[in-house]
Parts: sequence; structure tokens; C-alpha cells
Amino acid sequence: MPNAKTHDYVEQICQQGCDIVRQHIEALEQATPSPSLELLQGLNKAQQQEILKELKAIMAVYDNKDCSED
Repeated sequence: MPNAKTHDYVEQICQQGCDIVRQHIEALEQATPSPSLELLQGLNKAQQQEILKELKAIMAVYDNKDCSED
């Protein structure tokens, strides 16, 4: 369960749509600097991993489906 700070980041990312969420997941998994991670710059590795876990859980709902709101 994300804390309030990481929850806010997850909400901000998700509001940008599935493609952006997927970009964040990929960048976090690769652990390389990416423009898509600018939002998360002030977070430590544990917080970033918490966000990655939460984003993956959210996107699991959309596996094999298109995100209709993009």
C-alpha cells in the first residue's frame, strides 16, 4: 500500500493515460534516467520501487485490453 506521497505520484502519472504509465514502468524497470521520470526525481529508490509496484498492479487490469480513455 503506497504512502500518501507515493500515492499522489501514482495518481498524477495515471491521469496522463496508459501510454505514459507504461513509459514510467519501463523507465523504472530499466533504472535509467528518462524524461518520463522527471516527476519522480526527488524520490528515493524505495519510493520509486513502491510506485513501480503500484503502477504494475494498476496496469494489470488493462492487460490484453486497450486503454479506452487515452
